[in-house]
Amino acid sequence: MSGKNSVSGSIYLNRDRYWWNVTLPGETKRKSIPLKPAGAKYATKDYHVAVEVAKEILLQHLNKSRAVYIPGSIAELCDMYLSFARDYYSHTNESFNIKYALDFLTEEHGDMPIEDFGPVLLDQLRSGMIDKGLCRTTINQRVGMIKRMFKWGVSKEIVPSHVFQRLSTLEGLKRGRSQAKSPVR
Repeated sequence: MSGKNSVSGSIYLNRDRYWWNVTLPGETKRKSIPLKPAGAKYATKDYHVAVEVAKEILLQHLNKSRAVYIPGSIAELCDMYLSFARDYYSHTNESFNIKYALDFLTEEHGDMPIEDFGPVLLDQLRSGMIDKGLCRTTINQRVGMIKRMFKWGVSKEIVPSHVFQRLSTLEGLKRGRSQAKSPVR
């Protein structure tokens, strides 16, 4: 599978219901798992629900095994951080803002290994936001959210600290010093 909703292993249909064939972290054998939402008797027929259930199973497995799961790609890191943000910011709309910021990142660099992402690519991503017509303050906020995700990853020991250190060298856009439009007041 590819795209923003990808998880490791493969999600497949078995009699019109979704199952997940995966080797979970810390295990050596692949297994097929029915993707049943909480409280459901059978596996789901909805692909998007299946992806969310697979992510939940992965998180539960990690908590149970206490294994440290190291995401390989930026898309996997984004999924983990967004799961954290939904819980942490559950009483605000901040997780939606974070999702918009991470959507830019995963569309352009989702398949990229985490260690390969640096300030030059973040600057190029920011230029893409300018090209899409976002205002300077919104761009700075979204770039800040991306940096915070990498900082969070360092604190969870799933992102090497030098990756965040390099990203933190990219300063925000200054008023009148970029092609980004100014916010309307």
